Amino acid sequence: MLKVAPDALHRMVPAGWDNIFFGWGLNLDWSTLLPAATSKIAQDGYGIFGFFVMMLLFKGVLILGSRAGA
Repeated sequence: MLKVAPDALHRMVPAGWDNIFFGWGLNLDWSTLLPAATSKIAQDGYGIFGFFVMMLLFKGVLILGSRAGA
């Protein structure tokens, strides 16, 4: 870290990363990534994996709910 100049480091960091107050929107464009991920999941046969993840989440909610009433 001592050998890196602050201005060189600042040029490598994306704009806005030095601000600790972030906005409500991240301004990310997922329109090109989401279709590729969806087709890859379907191609690999992991479409049912989302169902199992949701079932585990639901199970966790039920367990937490049962312990809250005890």
